[in-house]
Amino acid sequence: MADDLFVKGDNKTSTDDSRLIVSPNPSSEYINLNIENEEIEWVIAISMENLKYFHLKIIKDNTFDVSNLKAGVYLIKVKTKNHETINKIIIIN
Repeated sequence: MADDLFVKGDNKTSTDDSRLIVSPNPSSEYINLNIENEEIEWVIAISMENLKYFHLKIIKDNTFDVSNLKAGVYLIKVKTKNHETINKIIIIN
């Protein structure tokens, strides 16, 4: 089950990391991502419907454009220098 994913080591991967704040969620135009004391390197969104993935474009700071995503549930994978986390977002139109 994806909610139980956690890998220990130099590069940690976890799901629903409490250090990652996603807002607004649900969203239709943009999401703000903030992760405690880390700089975000990249973000991808993975569609739960067809498992396609999309690189999210940064608008400014830690704000990412989601306006091109269809309505639905997505997993977002957020990569920092030493950490990767996966969270669920909901896109509405």
